[in-house]
Amino acid sequence: MVAAVTPVRLEWRLRRNEHTLPPLLKIAKSALDVVRAETPRIAALRLEREACLVTRSAEASCMAFDWARRTAWSVHGQVTFQQLVDLVAEVAGSGQRAIFGATVIEPIGPAPSRIVLAIRRHVTPYNEVELAALARLARAVAPRFEELVPARDPAGPFI
Repeated sequence: MVAAVTPVRLEWRLRRNEHTLPPLLKIAKSALDVVRAETPRIAALRLEREACLVTRSAEASCMAFDWARRTAWSVHGQVTFQQLVDLVAEVAGSGQRAIFGATVIEPIGPAPSRIVLAIRRHVTPYNEVELAALARLARAVAPRFEELVPARDPAGPFI
């Protein structure tokens, strides 16, 4: 009796769970893209873009805080909404992120920081894994922002 052997093809398909951390290589590439920036404005714009990609966010805004004048700046100019300025000061001063529903404000660097990043989604709040990815990205780019952003710039650090 002769037995026929048929080939068997095994396939593993990994479903990307919403709670899986983006690969560390992706976070490292994102950080590298930010730290290669020559100016604070370019670094801020790249950080906004990369943070959106890593966390699947709809929008992001990198803001610098001038401690001497108690003003906040984004790449679009001075932040005039006083409640946002106060929140940026609180997060930068404490070094602790703030979470409001589907919005996160993350300090870039240890307290007292001069830079924070606000990211936002339309509905779904961030999970712990996404927050960890954001924290890793923030830690990786913090030294470059310390080099690029002057401690006090009357014209705004990103302009």
